[in-house]
Amino acid sequence: MKYSLKFITAMLLTIVFISCGNKQQNAGDVQSEQKIEKRHKTERKEKDNKNVLILSSSPRKGGNSDLLCDQFAKGAIDAGHQVEKIYLNDMKINFFTNDDYNDMTGLANGDDDANEIVGKMVSADVIVMATPVYFYAMCGQMKTMIDRTYERYNEISSKEFYYIITAADKDKETLQVTVEEFRGFLDCIPDPVERGIIYGTGVWEKGSIKDLPVMNEAYEMGKGV
Repeated sequence: MKYSLKFITAMLLTIVFISCGNKQQNAGDVQSEQKIEKRHKTERKEKDNKNVLILSSSPRKGGNSDLLCDQFAKGAIDAGHQVEKIYLNDMKINFFTNDDYNDMTGLANGDDDANEIVGKMVSADVIVMATPVYFYAMCGQMKTMIDRTYERYNEISSKEFYYIITAADKDKETLQVTVEEFRGFLDCIPDPVERGIIYGTGVWEKGSIKDLPVMNEAYEMGKGV
């Protein structure tokens, strides 16, 4: 069977066009897949960026637990998270005075900073609670702040929690009473996740924690949020 030159040329051109079309389609598919993957990576990155709230309750600004807060914050910031540290001693936080039996909710509590702090706890993904230990318990500033979550504690749900605890005592086991105080709070709120505990033991003088390995431990724990 003989084919004319014109027919053969037309057939070759058709094959070339089909091949080019397939290549363009394949290239388009690859570009589309790359765009989708890039978008997914961006979404994953945005999802992984967490809102970290640090509550530092030391009465000494720059005290040992406060310094560990700063290290944790530095690690979390270096990992790309949004971090806010609140120094409770700078805030006006009234004692909890609600009276459920007489329906006096909020009486004498509203004219201070606690409601704003509780709102930030509700919005946070991660909450770090730091305290020095007095008489084997958390300090009064932290306990009062926990009490003031009363009206909205059910909204502080599905949060990740870290504790920072400092004491002159060198034995971590003696600090478990303080840990259980924090866990008592977590037992009352919906779906909390305890992520880690930083123990700054054997420290008394302000700043004496600076040269201890726990400073790097706090940084690494913050970085691993």
